[in-house]
Order: sequence, then C-alpha cells, then structure tokens
Amino acid sequence: MAMLKNAYKDGVRGMIMTPHFRKGMFETDRDTVERQFLKLREAAGEAWPDLVLRLGCEFHANLDMPEMVTEDARYRMNGGRCVLVEFSGGDPVRMISGLCRELRSGGYLPIVAHAERCGVIVKNPEVIDELHEFGAYVQINADSIIGKDGWGMKRFCAKLLRTDRIDFVGSDAHNLKSRPSRIGECAEFLRKNYGESYARDLLIRNPICIARGEEL
Repeated sequence: MAMLKNAYKDGVRGMIMTPHFRKGMFETDRDTVERQFLKLREAAGEAWPDLVLRLGCEFHANLDMPEMVTEDARYRMNGGRCVLVEFSGGDPVRMISGLCRELRSGGYLPIVAHAERCGVIVKNPEVIDELHEFGAYVQINADSIIGKDGWGMKRFCAKLLRTDRIDFVGSDAHNLKSRPSRIGECAEFLRKNYGESYARDLLIRNPICIARGEEL
C-alpha cells in the first residue's frame, strides 16, 4: 500500500502488477498470487477509487513458457495476449529472438523486459529492430532512463529513445528504499527531453494496449 501511495503521488492511475515467475527460484502458486492481488486491489480501491490495478507476470524465459502461458492466462498481462518476458543478461540473440518468435506464432505479443540489461542488445541495439520486425516489443526501466543505474546505462537508453526503439517504460519497483517507483521523475525527464507526445506514447497510450491485449 505504501508503494501504491508513492506511485499515486507521481500521477499513476493505472498499473499492471508483475510478480515474478522463474523456475527453481520464484514459483509462487498462481492461486496464491491472485488471492493476494484481489486483497490488495480491494484495499487500494478504498484508498484511491480512481487507481486501476491489473494483474500480470514477469516471466523468466524457459523452454516450457509458450505452453505455460497458454494453459494459464495469469502468466500473461491482464490475462490478454501480452507476455512480459525476462531474459538473463547473458542470453544469446538466438534464444531471445527464438522464444519471442515462438510466442508470436502462438498468437501472443511478447515484451522483452528491461532490454537494457540484455548484453547482446547493449552490444548490438539493432537486435531490437529484428524483434520489432516480427511483432515483439521492448521495455526499459525508468531508473535506467534517468540515470539511477549509472551514466553509461543512461546514455545507452538515450540512444534507444532517440532511435525510437522503445515501446514501454516500467517502474521495476520492488520496495520504497533501494528500488522505489520513479515513474513521475521519469515522466518529467521524457517530456523535457523527448516531448509530450513521445512521453504519452511510452507511459499512457502504449500501456493501454497492453491492458487490452492489443497490438500497438
């Protein structure tokens, strides 16, 4: 609730919660996740009636992923077609592209989570162009954009933004101390440096498509 309060003060009025799923590390039962989410949504509705919460998942890539997202909609964003996929920093292009292609061929809309952490994308940003060509999307973190993860990361994200390679910005918020939501600060930075329309695309218009399970 404290994290939601912080985001609300930043102007957030819609949010997709993305608890992790990773085999052998984060395997919380989906029924437990949904039960806790419904409790949170009820409490949040009393505190902030105009704050809309939806349930999603940050799914760490594995070979069983296409089958799992088909069998249980709760592994997808708001139960729709979008799938937020997290890759390890050292994963090769063939794995990132291959899994995203497989998801796309199954009718899903894959979104590569915090792409700025993927080593092959840092070395070769043109990988994003390939992802876009077959209908995959790319997300980066607000903290990376505004420089909280270092000057080098900020400069790299600026390059991606200038070349229109980014589709979404996420908070990647985990707590109020070491990893709080800084969406408000990021929104101001994007408006100042890239214009109001681009900021609204990344923070409002495109995320609405996720909630609806629609292509951009």
